[in-house]
Amino acid sequence: MPGRLDPARRVAKVTAGRSPANDRCPGSCRCSRSAVTLPAQAGNVIARGIGRPRRRVFNSAQILPSSRKQLRVLRQRSPLEASQDATCLLGAFMASPLVLIVEDEVLVRLNAVFHLEEAGFDTLQAGNADEAIALLESRKDITVVFTDIQMPGSMDGLRLAHAIRDRWPPIELVVTSGLERVPKEDLPERGHFLSKPYDGPMLVEKMQSLV
Repeated sequence: MPGRLDPARRVAKVTAGRSPANDRCPGSCRCSRSAVTLPAQAGNVIARGIGRPRRRVFNSAQILPSSRKQLRVLRQRSPLEASQDATCLLGAFMASPLVLIVEDEVLVRLNAVFHLEEAGFDTLQAGNADEAIALLESRKDITVVFTDIQMPGSMDGLRLAHAIRDRWPPIELVVTSGLERVPKEDLPERGHFLSKPYDGPMLVEKMQSLV
């Protein structure tokens, strides 16, 4: 149309005579005019005093309004809600069954600990019945007690198993021995016997059947 500049000529006209001092766009826009190299579209003349550039630099608050809203929601959470979330997270980490292993032979005890922890169990260790009772009195999260029968101390493993059944009925019980085989009638209610020597998979299978 008559009277209208060709787009390429318009760019040449706009950029002609620029100096380093006026290399910034007018107004509050922070973009550099030196970056304008494409032909200007109709009605978008980029020149001082004629029009403002279409290129804008947005900060994160302008680009991500949904994220800003989520941040406001997180900031508004009450201490009680945050504490409840932390409790749920802690419960997820504490979900593994806890087995108390009572065995006076250190290498045998550590072998049982290794296999059970490899299978995903948490473990506590005691060298005799007295140590086991102390742990049971201080912990409320023990799921299974796995005890040898022949042990030094105030009571053997079989007496310990009966004492646990009387004082802590929900706990599952497994007794083991390599010297004698305990008949079922001598075991406490819901008690199980595992003969020595046992291997790791056998021990893990027995524990998994009880939890």
